[in-house]
Amino acid sequence: MGDAREIDVYYDVVNDELYKDDGEGAGLILTDREIPFLYYKEKPMIHLQLVTDVALTPYADLDDTWNANVVIDNDFDAVTDPCCRTLDALINVAGEWKDGGDADKAEGQFSVPLDANNTGFNTKVGTGSKIKTYFELQLLSGGDIVACFMFAFNSRNLMDRGGVTPDPAGNYYTKAESDSRFCNEVSGAVEDNIAIFDAGGDIKDSDATLLRWDIGFSIGTWPGTPQPVPTWGIWFDTSNDRLRCSLNGDIKTVTIQS
Repeated sequence: MGDAREIDVYYDVVNDELYKDDGEGAGLILTDREIPFLYYKEKPMIHLQLVTDVALTPYADLDDTWNANVVIDNDFDAVTDPCCRTLDALINVAGEWKDGGDADKAEGQFSVPLDANNTGFNTKVGTGSKIKTYFELQLLSGGDIVACFMFAFNSRNLMDRGGVTPDPAGNYYTKAESDSRFCNEVSGAVEDNIAIFDAGGDIKDSDATLLRWDIGFSIGTWPGTPQPVPTWGIWFDTSNDRLRCSLNGDIKTVTIQS
C-alpha cells in the first residue's frame, strides 16, 4: 500500500464494541469521536482484527476458505452505489497485514484496502462535512453468506475536491482481480487437464482431460470424411441426410423424434 494511511480496528463480535489497543495488549472502548473514518478520495488500508472480549482475544471461529467482501455505506438501498466496496481478490493480500505480515482469516484478521475515490462516495457525502456510515464484512461459502459483521465507520468530505471521479468498484472482479484470485489456484494441474480439489481443499491434477468433440461433414456412407473415426464426434452424412455421431469410437446414427 506504500504510504497509504493504515487504520487498526478491533471489533468485538460478542459485545458489539470497537476497541483500540492500550499499548499493553488490552483494549479500550472507542468513544464516538474515535470512530474510524476515511476521507473522500482516500485509499487507506484497514487492519481489522475480530475479537471476543476487551482482552482482544482473537475470534478464531472462521474458515480460511470462506470468501470475504467489504462494503462501506450509509443506507441499505441495494439500487444505489455504496461509498466504497472491496471484493475478495483484494482482501488479505500477502504482505498487507501489520508490519508487512500476512493476515490470517482463521484468526479473525483481515487486511482490507479501501478506495473512496469514486462517484458513489461523492454522491453520498454530497456537500456536507461528513456522513455516518457503516463497515460491513460479509463472509461467503459457495455464494451463501455464512457470517456478517457490521460496525460504525464514518465518511468525511474534502473542501478541495477537484479532478474527475471514477465509478465505484462493481460487484464483479476485473480481469486483473480475477487473475490474482484464481490463476495461482489452478496452477496445480497439468496444462489441458481438469483441476480438482483434494480432501484438504487444495488444487490437484485430475489426470483427466476435457472431452473434445470434432465436428465435420461426411459425404457418402461411412467410411468417408472425416478420417480417421473420431473418438468423440458428430457429423452430417450428406448422402442420405443422416446425422451420425461417434461415442468412444462407436458410430451411431442420431434419430430425431418429433
